[in-house]
Amino acid sequence: MPPLPLPRRPYKSRAIWDETRKPGASKMSYVRAVLYELQPTRFSDIDIPATMLSIRQNASILYNTVSEVTQIVYEFVKHLDRREWTMIGAFGIWLYVVRFAHR
Repeated sequence: MPPLPLPRRPYKSRAIWDETRKPGASKMSYVRAVLYELQPTRFSDIDIPATMLSIRQNASILYNTVSEVTQIVYEFVKHLDRREWTMIGAFGIWLYVVRFAHR
């Protein structure tokens, strides 16, 4: 006869993250969740100079992309007239009503 399966328990990680989703969760619960996820990471195996270089490169790319997108959005918004702003507002109100109705 095969052995009986172990009872299924929720993962500890899930329970920790569920604690952060509770209303009024403390900042310490977020810290615990992040530290729990980082727990298996061996920082002695990480190549620090290469990692720092990668972080700098990614930050530079992110900064350039965000600044370009911000400039494009600003130029777009600057040229909207009153009718277009009214349509955007009506669309926003419609989204809010639909979201409220489907709760």
